[in-house]
Amino acid sequence: MKRVAIIGAGDMGRHLNRVFSESLETVGFFDDFASSSSVVDGLPVLGGLSAVESAYAQAKFDFLVLAIGYKHLEQRLGIFSRFQGKIPFLTWVHPSSYVDASCRLGEGVVVLAGCVLDVNVHVGDVAFLNVSCTVAHDSVIGRNSFLAPRTTVAGFCSIGESNFLGIGTVVRDNITTCANTQTGAGAVVCKNTESSGLYLGLPAKLRD
Repeated sequence: MKRVAIIGAGDMGRHLNRVFSESLETVGFFDDFASSSSVVDGLPVLGGLSAVESAYAQAKFDFLVLAIGYKHLEQRLGIFSRFQGKIPFLTWVHPSSYVDASCRLGEGVVVLAGCVLDVNVHVGDVAFLNVSCTVAHDSVIGRNSFLAPRTTVAGFCSIGESNFLGIGTVVRDNITTCANTQTGAGAVVCKNTESSGLYLGLPAKLRD
């Protein structure tokens, strides 16, 4: 059984610990904002980020999992870049999800329950797909992007780096979103986004 250490002992870290429980061994958390003597969900906080490399060198875990949420996308990417090439990040797909054999998943990608990734989908490093997301054929989900539950991305789309697509977002076919695009709940993206920021409504428009 693979042994994982989770970066982030907050809500997302606790959630992933429970999701992983049947197929992975979680050895503990790393968190700069939690006491190294504390216990979260029955697991120890192993220290802050400065303790990660020494713990890996001591063979305390095999893979890292990034559990920093969508409100901190810049920090997520920074942490991944800090350890990339030094410590492996786990790529994990929930057994109830369907991922076509032609798909390519980057390092550290997490796909939760009930997702569908169609033919020739590419998901970039440390992207996170929450429950029941659908990504249609020949689409790309950019590095460090975060798809909230029931996000639907049609075919031939290119979702940019560090996007957050809010719950129930729908992206029409052949759409390209720029880096740092965010959408609100239920947004319908009908045109390319050319400026970073928050897009709301149907059709989705950049909030002033």
